[in-house]
Amino acid sequence: MVFGALVGAVLGHTRNNTTGGALLGMVLGPLGWLITLLIDRRRECPECQGIIPITARKCQHCGSPIPQWVFIKCPACGERGKVSEETAHGEIECPDCKRHFQIPAR
Repeated sequence: MVFGALVGAVLGHTRNNTTGGALLGMVLGPLGWLITLLIDRRRECPECQGIIPITARKCQHCGSPIPQWVFIKCPACGERGKVSEETAHGEIECPDCKRHFQIPAR
């Protein structure tokens, strides 16, 4: 179990998921290692296509800012969507019912 956890942690570290990899490796052994390799908690930079952590606000390769998303729900019709963090502070038009609304402050 310890060996499985160590291998899982090393594989998980390459996917920004060290703890999850260790747990999967400890419980499932080689199958957990495979699952760890399939679960990728990273994304690509929109500018340079470099691999960055999913929570990054700035690319570690090219330094460009990474757009963040805010998930919203229209108070009138209940339609769900997402908008960039920059537009989340202004007035938003629902794509479904066309009603304008403000996102409540967090």
